[in-house]
Amino acid sequence: MTNRSLSHKYKGILLFFLSLIFLREQGYAQKTDVAYYLKAYPEAPLIYLEKSEDVKIKLVKNSISIIRENHQKFLVLKSNLNHIRNKKIRTDGFIKVGNLNAYHYVYNGSKHNKTPITDIDLKTEHDDNGTFYDDDKYYNIGFPNVKEGDIIEINYDEEYTEPRFLGIVYFSDYYPALTSRYTVSYPENMVKLNTREINNQLLPVKKTEELKKGNRILSWNMDSVPPLSSEDYEPSFRHKASYILLNIERYTTPGGTVNLCGNLDNLHSWYLQLMKNVNFTEDKELIKLTDSITHNLSSDLEKVKAIYYWVQTKIAYLAYEDGLGGYIPREAAVVCSRRFGDCKDMANLIVKMAQTIHLPVYHAWIGTRDIPYQFSEFPAPFCANHMIAAYITPKDTMFLDATGKYYPFNFPTAMIQDKEALISLGKDKYFLAKVPLISKTVNLEQDSVVLTILPGNKLLGTGYYKLSGIEKIRMMNYLDKKSYSTQKKILKEVLEKGNNKFNLDTFYISRQSVDKDMELIYKFSINDYLTEDKNLKFINLNFNKNYFDKLLATNRKYPLNFTNALTAKLYVVVKLEGKYKPDFIPTDVSFNNALLGFNQKYSKNNESVIFENTIYIDRLTITPMDFKDWNFIINHYKKTKSNLTSLTQN
Repeated sequence: MTNRSLSHKYKGILLFFLSLIFLREQGYAQKTDVAYYLKAYPEAPLIYLEKSEDVKIKLVKNSISIIRENHQKFLVLKSNLNHIRNKKIRTDGFIKVGNLNAYHYVYNGSKHNKTPITDIDLKTEHDDNGTFYDDDKYYNIGFPNVKEGDIIEINYDEEYTEPRFLGIVYFSDYYPALTSRYTVSYPENMVKLNTREINNQLLPVKKTEELKKGNRILSWNMDSVPPLSSEDYEPSFRHKASYILLNIERYTTPGGTVNLCGNLDNLHSWYLQLMKNVNFTEDKELIKLTDSITHNLSSDLEKVKAIYYWVQTKIAYLAYEDGLGGYIPREAAVVCSRRFGDCKDMANLIVKMAQTIHLPVYHAWIGTRDIPYQFSEFPAPFCANHMIAAYITPKDTMFLDATGKYYPFNFPTAMIQDKEALISLGKDKYFLAKVPLISKTVNLEQDSVVLTILPGNKLLGTGYYKLSGIEKIRMMNYLDKKSYSTQKKILKEVLEKGNNKFNLDTFYISRQSVDKDMELIYKFSINDYLTEDKNLKFINLNFNKNYFDKLLATNRKYPLNFTNALTAKLYVVVKLEGKYKPDFIPTDVSFNNALLGFNQKYSKNNESVIFENTIYIDRLTITPMDFKDWNFIINHYKKTKSNLTSLTQN
C-alpha cells in the first residue's frame, strides 16, 4: 500500500471521528435549546435531559455488594416554584448514599457555564402527620439562584446494606424525560435475580440482555418518557407509574448459599428472624391485665374481641420508624405501659395478650391498597408496609387492625381490602389469606327527609340520616372531638340539599357507636327552591342530582380509585297537606351493570309525593377498560338531573 493510500485512509478515519464529535455536539446543543423546550413543554417546571441508574451486584468474599449509580441532569423551565430550588436524596440505615456531587450549569442566553454546587447538607426529617420518630435522613442539595434555562446535574451512589431492600427502578416521574437508561448487572451463576415489569406496556421501552464475562446485564432504554399527571380520585403513584421490581432470591459464595427473598419461604424466614427476640419473656403485669379484660367472658371469640377493643381504645397510634425498628415490633409489655405504638406494636400486643390465654391469634404482614402487587406475585419486603393480627378459627380467618379508629371487631380497615396477608403460625408454618372487600350493602348512606312547603316557595324539612360500614367510620372520624359548631359546618356540607340557600337549623346525633350504625336527626330549610308557572309549582326531588358530576371518565388517563364500595339511598316525602295535588311526576328510571347503578322511583297519593333514589358503586378501581360501561350509566343518570315534579294548588 502506498503512502498516498495510507494518507487517504487516515484522513477518512479522522473525518469519521470528527463527524461523531460534531453530531455529539449538535445533539447536546439540541438538548439545551431552552427556547425550544419552553415552547414544547409549556406546563412542565423542568425536563430531564438525561436520567440513568446502573445497579451493580457483585460478590465480595462471602458477602454480596449492591451499588446503584444514579445520574440525572434536568433543564429548569420554571424557576418560580420552591420545589425547583432544591433536591432531596434520601438515605437511611439500609441505603447509604456516597459519591454525591452536583453541578449548576448557568445559562447566559447562548451557552451554559458549569459550576459545582456546594450547598449540600445532611438533614433529618420527621413526618408531620402523626410520625413520632424515624431515622430517615436526606441530603438537601440547594440551588436557590437557579433560573429558567439553567441545568442541574446530580450524581450519587446508593449502597444497599440490606440486599432484601433492592426494590424498584422507576421509569416514571411527574416530569418528562428525554432519555432514560437503566441497567442491572449481576454474576449469573452465583446470583438468582427476579424481575417484574409494572405498567410498561405503553412506554417505548427497548430491553436488551447480554452475558459478558459471567455477568448478566439487563438494560432498559427509553426516549421521550411522558410525565405523570394528577387527576381526581386517582390511584397511588405506584399504580400510575412505570417501573421494574427487583429482588434477589439467593446468592452463592464459597461459604455457601444465602437465601434472601424472592419466594415466600425466604420472606417468611426473614420476618421470623427479625422477630426472634420479641416477646421472649413473660410479663406478669400484662398477664394480669389480660385476665382482667377477659375473665368474665365465656367464648374465645368474646375474649379476642375484648382484647382487640382494649388495644384499639387504650393504645394511641403513632408511626415510629428507626432502622430495623421499622420492621421489628417493640415488646408488648413496653407498648402496653407506654400506651402508644405503631401498627406492628399494636398488632404484636394483640397477639401477645391473646396467646397469653392460649388463643390462636398470630402476626400478619400485609400491604395497603396503594401497593399494586401481592405477596403471591412478587415476594419481597416492599410488598408489605403494614402489620395486623389474625385470629384463626376452624371456619374463618379474622383480620384485626387496631390502628383503624372506630373500626368494629373483624371489620378490616379500608386500606387493606383485597390484599393478601402473610400469616405466620411459627417456624416454617405460614399461609396467605386475602382480606375481603367490604360489600356495598354494608357501606350504606341513607338519607330520609320529609318536606313541608311554606309560603314564598320555602321548604322546611326534617331528616333522618343513617350511616353504616366504612361510611359511618369516616364520619365518626370527621366529627371526633369537634365542637358542636364545627360539627354543624361539616354536616351542613354533607347534608346540603337543593341550592346554596340550604340552611341546617339543628341536628342531634342519636347514636354513635363502634358496633352500631350512626344515626342523626336534623332540621333544615331551603329558600327559593320551588319555581312557579301560573298555578303550578315545580320541584326537583333528587337532592343527589350532582352525585356523579366529578366521576365521569372523560379524557381521563388513570383509573378511578375509591376507598370503598357503597350504596347511597335518598328517600324524599313532600307533604301535600290538602293544599296541593300532584300534577305530574317523572317516570321511573333504572340502569345498572357490574360497576355501578342507580334506581329512581316516583309515587304519589292524596297526602304526599314520594321519591326514592338508590345509587351504588360496586368496584374500588375503575380501569380505562371499564370507562365505556362506567360512563354509560353516569350519562343516563345525568339525563335525569332536570326531572321535575309539578304540583297544582287546590
